Amino acid sequence: MKSRGPVWRVPAAIGAGGLALWLALPSYLNYDTAWSLVWGGGIARGRLPRLDAVSAPTAHPLGTLLGALLAPLGAHAGDAASLLVLASLAAVVWLTFALARAWFGGAAAWLAAGLALTSIPLLTAAARGYLDVPYLALVLAALLVETRRPRAGASVLALLAVAGLWRPEAWAFSAAYWTWATRGRPPADAAWLAALALAAPAAWLLVDLALAGDPLHALSWTRDQAAALGRARGPGALRAALPDKLATAAGLPVLVAGTAGLALLLRRGPRGSGGLAAAGLGASLISVAVLTATGMPVVQRYALLPLGLLIVLAAGAVASLVAAPSWIRASGRPPVRTAAALLAIGVLALAASLPGRIGAVVHLRSDLARQATLRADLRALVARGAFPAGCGRVATSNHKLLPLLALWTGRPPGRFFSGRTPTSSEAYVEPASATARRTLLLATSDPPESASGPSAGAVQVARNHAWRVEAAC
Repeated sequence: MKSRGPVWRVPAAIGAGGLALWLALPSYLNYDTAWSLVWGGGIARGRLPRLDAVSAPTAHPLGTLLGALLAPLGAHAGDAASLLVLASLAAVVWLTFALARAWFGGAAAWLAAGLALTSIPLLTAAARGYLDVPYLALVLAALLVETRRPRAGASVLALLAVAGLWRPEAWAFSAAYWTWATRGRPPADAAWLAALALAAPAAWLLVDLALAGDPLHALSWTRDQAAALGRARGPGALRAALPDKLATAAGLPVLVAGTAGLALLLRRGPRGSGGLAAAGLGASLISVAVLTATGMPVVQRYALLPLGLLIVLAAGAVASLVAAPSWIRASGRPPVRTAAALLAIGVLALAASLPGRIGAVVHLRSDLARQATLRADLRALVARGAFPAGCGRVATSNHKLLPLLALWTGRPPGRFFSGRTPTSSEAYVEPASATARRTLLLATSDPPESASGPSAGAVQVARNHAWRVEAAC
């Protein structure tokens, strides 16, 4: 019985943390995850999903599988997905704590957890239900396993394989890790590890072939959609937008202190945790850079992994300076004194930013509450039967509502289309006020849409303070 305590302590803490975040942080389902649930739910009901629906996001195999697994929950599948993502954020907080403790010590661990809990990009991604958060947790878990058991091999590649079904950047991590971890291993072991490293890309290609008829559908679709939406991409974005996204996500104090923390780790020896931290940070930046250079869009969510690592390293830098390490006190070499001065500047800037971080969290919570309330009001109309069964086609003023309506009504997504589509509709839903319209548009960076409006003869059939439904059926 004694052995079970440590085994279940961490999962129990993560589960409790996820529940606490769900109660404390207003959350709602973003467009990409909603589509994943709709596609997976359709598969569970025997319908082949349309991955090329108008303005649809890129399908991720594990996201679609999640939708299929949650399909029995019906309209509550979104609630379960949100809870899963928030639990993943709790896992990220614990993993930053564990990594900082392993690399720098206990003081750094608590600071890293605090920085993660006040990181606006992390909180925003989790509150909006983005599946990038479980991906981040899996990669950080792989780093922790490798930290505790160098050249662990299969366990690290297994975690990266699952992560690679969320995001393709993990494929590069798997390839690089396999190259390093198989040195000196027997050929049979290397072949087994290669199978693990290739599992995620092979599965992704097969899923795209089965569902879209094109094994490279995710690549081509993402590039085409990025071009249609005018997103920053390509070599130009690599030079301008990518550094800006990373700097904005981390903030200058964390960026400076994190760089100093990496330098401290590397000074202990490149073969230890410093080499692992540098490899993780470098691989995360290189993989995003490669995708950007090949035409993928630059989105701040893609910087979550380097952000998580910088948080750990920044916490380590602060703890190292506070502890006044002997190498700073004893060394009279100018380079060391200069490095210590720069580190002190970064730490002071980080300390000065703490009140602002807390204030930003409070402001974020207010913004999230408005967005969550807006969607809850629409869901309430659906629950009240605002869309009569006889209405075969329903138009919306914004395409972001399409997967939500399909998920909450249980109808095929082909029954819903955006108001910009030149097709006659039998029902139409739109914000009921200018305030609701502005709130909805704040959650998207897409260009404005031209809504066609309700069809002739439509009358109002349902309304609350946020939404209005008109129907001619």
